[in-house]
Amino acid sequence: ILIMNILIPSIIGVVVVLVFIGWMMIRKGKARRLSSSSAAKYAGAWQKAIAVQDVHRKILEMEKVLESAMQELGYQGSFADKMRTAGPRFSNKEQIWQAHKLRNRIAHEMGMEVKDWEGRMCEEAFGKALRTLS
Repeated sequence: ILIMNILIPSIIGVVVVLVFIGWMMIRKGKARRLSSSSAAKYAGAWQKAIAVQDVHRKILEMEKVLESAMQELGYQGSFADKMRTAGPRFSNKEQIWQAHKLRNRIAHEMGMEVKDWEGRMCEEAFGKALRTLS
């Protein structure tokens, strides 16, 4: 009887802990998604951003849309901080980083010239990332 009084609660405790750990792993693996109304809001903002004619400003605006969507999903800090946290959910993480680096050069370097293909690369990278959040 003494063994039963010790063994059964111990087994129950182990099972409870394992279930909790499994639940946390499943929950962590589920990526948060934008609500349908938020996805629509960001789709509209994205259309405005890609309609900008100046490629420098267009890249800045596209990243703002992506960063705002990440902020809404609870990612905190700078764009880089958000990417460090959210990065694993993106299949094109390296392309997003390259686009972000170009965006930083535009924002901080005087007379920065951007080639058309670089603008298209940013649009593809940021656009794919935004679709991943929806």
